[in-house]
Amino acid sequence: MTVTFLETAKIMRRINAHHGNAPITDEQVKIFREELAPTMTFGEANAAVGEYYSSHDGGSWMGVGDVNRLVRARRRSMLPSERELDEMAVREGLDGDGAWVFRRALVRSVSAGRPAGESFRLALEAARRPMLGAVPSGGAGPVSGARDQKTSETPLESPEKQNAHTPRL
Repeated sequence: MTVTFLETAKIMRRINAHHGNAPITDEQVKIFREELAPTMTFGEANAAVGEYYSSHDGGSWMGVGDVNRLVRARRRSMLPSERELDEMAVREGLDGDGAWVFRRALVRSVSAGRPAGESFRLALEAARRPMLGAVPSGGAGPVSGARDQKTSETPLESPEKQNAHTPRL
């Protein structure tokens, strides 16, 4: 997904076209590329340049920070609302942890620049994947020994300590 060196040069030439086509050095392209958001695509960056200059007054140059900001804003605008996220989770039969994983995965995927359809599919897969392996009842887990003891003691206090401050009638 990272923008290549040649694509970065194209983006910079498009920016320079608005300012007299000043020459661009390889070093400038290298630095500009290093500062672009790593998940950005050429299409997103190119669209950001078009958006900036189609609505921008004055002669100030678009910088790499402007490209990153506009791409982030566009991605945020593609995110479903809280209500829509809830409705999607319900429609897919998700609740509790599954719904939480779905929401989190969908937001992260869209924010990383993946298309909405792919993001939805990946989020649904993540929500339906078991988060923890099943532990058979009666043991085998790291805390199973505490479960097997035949006592009412908690790890923090014994019954004697719990009742020490209870007045006897």
